[in-house]
Amino acid sequence: MRVKQESIVVLKTTNVYWNVACQLTVFTILAVWNSPAIGQAISWANPQTGPTAGVWSTAANWSPLAVPGIANTAKINNGGEARITSSVAASRIEVGKNGGTGTITSLTTGITITTDSDFDIGEIGGSFASGPIVVNSSGSVTISDAASVNIGTSGVGDLDIGQTSATLGAQAFGVGAVTLERIPNVLVTDSVEIGKAGGSATANGQGTFVVDAVGTLQIDIDLDVGQVSGTGQATGLGIATITNTPSIIVGRGIDIGRTSGSSMATNSGTGNLMVSDATVSVGFADIFNPGSLNIGAATTTTGQVADANGIATLDRVTLSVATRIVVGELAGLGTSPTTTSDGTLNLTDSAVTTNQLDVATVVGGTAGTVQGTIHMDSSLVTLGGLTLGPNAQLEFGLAGTTKADGTGAAGQYSAINVGSATLDGNLNVFLVDGFTPLAGNTFQIISGTRTGTLNPVGLPVLSGGLAWDVQYNPASVILQVIAGLTADFDSDGDVDSLDLSIWESSFGIGAGADADGDGDSDGNDFLAWQQQFTGSVPVSATAVPEPTSFYLLSMAVVTILAGCRSKRFNQTAT
Repeated sequence: MRVKQESIVVLKTTNVYWNVACQLTVFTILAVWNSPAIGQAISWANPQTGPTAGVWSTAANWSPLAVPGIANTAKINNGGEARITSSVAASRIEVGKNGGTGTITSLTTGITITTDSDFDIGEIGGSFASGPIVVNSSGSVTISDAASVNIGTSGVGDLDIGQTSATLGAQAFGVGAVTLERIPNVLVTDSVEIGKAGGSATANGQGTFVVDAVGTLQIDIDLDVGQVSGTGQATGLGIATITNTPSIIVGRGIDIGRTSGSSMATNSGTGNLMVSDATVSVGFADIFNPGSLNIGAATTTTGQVADANGIATLDRVTLSVATRIVVGELAGLGTSPTTTSDGTLNLTDSAVTTNQLDVATVVGGTAGTVQGTIHMDSSLVTLGGLTLGPNAQLEFGLAGTTKADGTGAAGQYSAINVGSATLDGNLNVFLVDGFTPLAGNTFQIISGTRTGTLNPVGLPVLSGGLAWDVQYNPASVILQVIAGLTADFDSDGDVDSLDLSIWESSFGIGAGADADGDGDSDGNDFLAWQQQFTGSVPVSATAVPEPTSFYLLSMAVVTILAGCRSKRFNQTAT
């Protein structure tokens, strides 16, 4: 019996071991069956969106039945929405790529989202859109309150939003949208490309990038917004809005609406970048290859056509650019007159520092039309060099008599400090915050060695007989409010033949040329015009009557007419 009992105990123990071993084997088989192979692409299978959307970490939502890991590409391309509720690490994430749609939503606090390489949203690749086909893609991503977003931890990884390319007769239309909110740190180890388009066929890329309340946004290579290139017909539209993000670092450069031409059709790029409440650094990652900021620049060669449009709007921003800022430029020796370049830099309560600023310039006689505008409101620009082309616009806002220092404090006027400036184009001045200049007020809008002048096409109308005097000194351009140029009827800062034309058309009609402030336009106002004349070419004596005799003649005519009216009145009364 004793031996029998021992045998039973041994048998029971053996059965336990056997059962555990079987269970472990089953678990191992299931684990292996559920774990994706290294490099395997895992596709989202749940088609639901909104409240019924599937959870990323649920294996049943994927095909095959496994949650993507760091060695896998995660594809959301079936129109469904994947909700991320815990930390995610994948080799690559693709949302609405190459002929599909998809959405990712992450609203869980404190998680991390990491890719080893790219994060693609609404992207179409030229190798996919190839041949006589039409491809449409759309992707959307919203990530809020995460601890961090890291794209390209291997050292190479783009954030591509609506980037589109097509080849061999294809037509491709890609749309992407990304929103990042309340995240301490966002890192992209390569480039962020928004609404970028190219290839040898028809490509239309549209991208929207919204960043709010991110502690640091770091892009190690480029930020491209609406950049276009390629030999087909490419159209790109990119919009980037970055608010309440204290630190923005772009390692190499920013291109906004920068476009290279095509000989097959017109390439068109439109970019709009809006940044507020930030310190922005551009182009300092490589001291041997410093970067730049390009806004609405077009590059073409013989027979190519491009249409480049870029706008950068900075509000309460401190911007430093390593090499230069380009606002509208034609380059590349292109020969087509239909090429256009239009760039605008809007500054409000901001400070900008760079080595060189080029506005509406033409390099090497490149054909086309170029425009460039710098609009400054209580802002300071500090430069090594400044070059303005004939179609450049410099617009200075005056909110007070204190020169702007870049802090955006109240009561400042905008200004440029430059080592050397070549001026051309137009000057516009506007008043801000109800500021009213007084006689004797002086505004040194440009400080630095200067050649050339500006055409003052827009100066604010001053009351009380005050006028503007634009002074071009060897090392400055100064606006001064003076009394006495009351005959400056067109308010362009001088008294010349244009003002005489206004007097001629206003004489005896109203107060359109009222230099003496008596409410009408008469011979006395002509005398004031003659005395204040600042033009370089004297008025012909045969064209304008001698002032005194003209005035006496006009007064005599008035007296005779008055007498005639009086006589008729008396005859009527009798």
